[in-house]
Amino acid sequence: MRPLHSTETIYRQPPVTAEGPLRDLPVPDLDFVCIPAGEFLMGAGDPPHASTDDGPQARLRMRESPARRVYLDEYWMAKTPVTRRAYQQFLRRSGYAPQPFVRANTTDDGGDRPAYLLAWEDAVAFCLWLSDVTGEKYRLPTEAQWEKAARGVDGRTYPWGDELPVSYRGLPDRLPTTFRAAYPWGEVKPQPDWRCNCADCVGHTTPVDAYPASASPFGCLDMAGNVWEWCADWFDPTYYHNAPPHNPMGPETGLSRVVRGGAYNSDPATVRCAARFYDNPRGAPFFPCGFRVVRRP
Repeated sequence: MRPLHSTETIYRQPPVTAEGPLRDLPVPDLDFVCIPAGEFLMGAGDPPHASTDDGPQARLRMRESPARRVYLDEYWMAKTPVTRRAYQQFLRRSGYAPQPFVRANTTDDGGDRPAYLLAWEDAVAFCLWLSDVTGEKYRLPTEAQWEKAARGVDGRTYPWGDELPVSYRGLPDRLPTTFRAAYPWGEVKPQPDWRCNCADCVGHTTPVDAYPASASPFGCLDMAGNVWEWCADWFDPTYYHNAPPHNPMGPETGLSRVVRGGAYNSDPATVRCAARFYDNPRGAPFFPCGFRVVRRP
């Protein structure tokens, strides 16, 4: 089995810049936002009287505890996930060959939608190649960097605040006392207003800028729903109990890598900023995983 302790040791072929006409293809044009140095609230508290016997949601919430203050140096986070168009530019110009299942979900068809069903190593390959051709330093965000960019410094539940991802138009402030219609309030079907692409409200991925009103406090888009996003860290459900308070980089080794943000088919609890999940980095991911990048100073 290939070692996965270093992102530089995992490739079937190095991500190189192709020769000839391919060198003239455009480099992906990514927008970045500055995440200033400072502390933020990371994680969430234990549910009251939480126990591993309390069902799957309680067990998932225990991964997020304890909530704690974490300090991060300044960094620049991509405003959106890497799109299909951008990933195709990488494949064409670099000559890199991703795993076979990647091709169908990174085509130019729907170019403003996120590239997804990507292996972790194929996401890292993009970062290494972009670093090579631009002279800048790019990588996947750490789990802490991802969460700060998503929720800001006030400990909010979702990138836009604490409101649930869906609300309904057409509901009265007060329900009648007798019901003689299709709905308790009358015949008008309630119309949902979704703040992000989750819970199969659309049924597929959407353009990365489809929900501008749901941007994070720093201006990052699509950090809830649409596609899961790979992080650099190994996953450990108990890592928060011993994680350093300054620039945590995740466990030194592991079996799975962290994914964040949920996807178009995730429930509202899963797209919370603090929700922690993981996936297999060695092959086809279980979740529809994409990624965004961090530019290092």
